[in-house]
Amino acid sequence: MDVLEHLTEEHRKVEGMLAELGSSEPGDEREQTVAELEDALQTHMALEERYVYPLVKENVGTEEFTDAQKEHGTTRQGLQQVRDLVDQDGFEAAVRELASGIQHHVQEEEGEIFPELRRQAASAIAELGDPEQLEASVEEGTASNPGA
Repeated sequence: MDVLEHLTEEHRKVEGMLAELGSSEPGDEREQTVAELEDALQTHMALEERYVYPLVKENVGTEEFTDAQKEHGTTRQGLQQVRDLVDQDGFEAAVRELASGIQHHVQEEEGEIFPELRRQAASAIAELGDPEQLEASVEEGTASNPGA
């Protein structure tokens, strides 16, 4: 499995967590799912930003790179809003807004950016190697550099 296949799998997991949160009740289970979502998204975005987006900028285009970076910023803000409202009114709306933004981002990545990377940078994608090792490297970087 290459990094793009791994990221696509991660997209499905995040979509599942968001669906679960959308129908959740306040309490420990919701708190746990939000924490899992935060961890998954932080690692996912860090992996994309460190390893994949430089290839996007070089092989797909600066506009796609910039848009993806902006969408990650919006995702971070939406995730913070979900965290802030985890036990309050407005939580479901925050989850819907976050899910909508992520859905748009995923459609662009899977429909346009990833296929173009496969055409333009297949060898560079292959050279990235094991996506789980890449993920471990960004988790270490995030742990030693909170907020990265």
